[in-house]
Amino acid sequence: MTLDEFKMLAQARGADIGRWPEHLRAAAAGLAGGPEAAAILAEAGEIDRVVIAGKPEVCADRVDQAIFGVVSAIASE
Repeated sequence: MTLDEFKMLAQARGADIGRWPEHLRAAAAGLAGGPEAAAILAEAGEIDRVVIAGKPEVCADRVDQAIFGVVSAIASE
């Protein structure tokens, strides 16, 4: 795996190598200890944190309302 491939995967899959395609994880882990790859993972980790922080919380009532709406729509057909 090249550093460019590593960077592309980090940008697409995030900083957690465990979420990367299984057949690429060993090669990625081998690169991860180097300074360039560590910087790439750090940047991907920052993006991961921003995405996770922006994730809305959905309360159980909203889930129940959505399920009821879907079931009602199906039943009315």
